[in-house]
Amino acid sequence: MKKDKKWLQRSLKDMEGLISLSYVFELINQLEEPEQEKVIVPQFVADWIDSHKEDNLNLGDSLNTHYEDEREIHHWLYMEGSGNNDEIFARAWLDGYTIEKEKLYKVELPIDRLHHILTIHADGSGHFFGKEHINNYWYKTHLTEREIKAIDERFWAFAEEITK
Repeated sequence: MKKDKKWLQRSLKDMEGLISLSYVFELINQLEEPEQEKVIVPQFVADWIDSHKEDNLNLGDSLNTHYEDEREIHHWLYMEGSGNNDEIFARAWLDGYTIEKEKLYKVELPIDRLHHILTIHADGSGHFFGKEHINNYWYKTHLTEREIKAIDERFWAFAEEITK
């Protein structure tokens, strides 16, 4: 039986006139808290929240972004969608979050009759153009939009979504 508000009311009604205050508190402690549904946020928002919590900053400080310094998070908070992502951010900060599954893309540039594939070091330390798709511990060619644009926004025009 689900121990919710109705359960508590029924239990108290059954004990009417015979109930002690300690028994009421015992019943209250048995109530099941409604599970708060976690909001879905992009990976960079999750990273922002985690790093600010590690630095012992509060929610207000984390929402106070400057367009020039924190362009990506500022854009997501105040400009993307309906501009109400600050409420989603606050819920993520307070109640936890689920990380949005980002789409993956490949970038192939047709140069010298060959296809050169944008490849990045898995640790983010650099990039190069290779001749084959590699996704292992050291390199990856399946990239997020953010990773591609961070290298050079012009590569985004050559991005093709990877579907599996």
